[in-house]
Amino acid sequence: MILFARLSNINFCKADLLEDLQMNPGRFDTILCQRTIHYLPHSEAQRAASLFFNALRPGGCLFISASGMESELGVAYSGFQQDVTKRFHRLSTEMAAKHGIKEPVCLRSFWNILVLRSSVPGFLSLEM
Repeated sequence: MILFARLSNINFCKADLLEDLQMNPGRFDTILCQRTIHYLPHSEAQRAASLFFNALRPGGCLFISASGMESELGVAYSGFQQDVTKRFHRLSTEMAAKHGIKEPVCLRSFWNILVLRSSVPGFLSLEM
C-alpha cells in the first residue's frame, strides 16, 4: 500500500519497497530509503536496489541511509567477517537491547553499498 501526503509541490509517500515500487516504474523524482536496507538479506537488497532504480524517473535521485558495519551496531556483530552475500545475523545482545532491533540484519560497509549499487544495471552511471 502506498500512502501519499502533499506539501506545497512535494508529494510524500510511504511504500512497501519490495511490493509497491515494482508497480510504479518511472514514477518518482526522488526516493529516500531511511534505515531499511540493513533489514534485508543481500539478495533482497539487490532486488530492492533494482526496484528503486526502475521506480525513478530519468535524472531521479536515490538516497539510501543504512546502518553499517562502521556504525555502533557493528560492535560485536557476529557477521562481521562473513561475506556480505551470506551475512544476515542478529546484533550483539547489548546493541539489540540498546536499539530495539531483535531481527537479523545485514550490516554493510561503504564498499558493500558500492557493490550493491554496481549489481544493478544502470546504477553505475549515477553520481554518488
